[in-house]
Amino acid sequence: MKYTKSLVALALMGSALSLSACGGSNGAASGTAPTAEAVEKQVEAPKPTGPAKSSRGNYVMSAGSKAFATQTDQLTDKETAKFSVSSIKKGVCTGEYVQPPTNGNIVFVKVTVQTLPALAESSFPTFSISAHDFKFIAKNGTTFNGSLSTVGTYGCLPDAETFPSAGIGPDQKASGIIVIDVPQPSGTLLVKSNFGTGYEYTF
Repeated sequence: MKYTKSLVALALMGSALSLSACGGSNGAASGTAPTAEAVEKQVEAPKPTGPAKSSRGNYVMSAGSKAFATQTDQLTDKETAKFSVSSIKKGVCTGEYVQPPTNGNIVFVKVTVQTLPALAESSFPTFSISAHDFKFIAKNGTTFNGSLSTVGTYGCLPDAETFPSAGIGPDQKASGIIVIDVPQPSGTLLVKSNFGTGYEYTF
């Protein structure tokens, strides 16, 4: 009887030691090396998704951010220019021949454009951007039918403050204000690149 009890005790002790040795199954507590699957999960980085898109299918941008909108040539399929909007705000005209706004609200859109050498290979090797390139979308989703370039935008500011009206060539950089005339003091501006990609800026 004593012999049997001794065997049972030894068996229980052996089980306890076995459990304590393999209890750290995650490898961190027991000091064992992580599995190949665990290493693979650690190495995998989340893939960048880029800017979010609006319900209209355009990229949602923020004025003042470092994110660039891009233009790609339709013939060469190469990126030819990139631009950013640093601010969109109500403007006060200081030009010599100031006219009242036709649509009701003068807004200054400050842009910075960097053209790339690939622009030289384009069928039209000049990048230009003006009030004609923007559309205004009201908060209720209605797109304004009129032009954002009116008599109120011409001569609103001295030429030195505005983006070059003749545009810029390959491998150049320029900053300036685009004056627009919108029907409401706030909303969303939509601009599309030559490749059809749309970018939205809410202000």
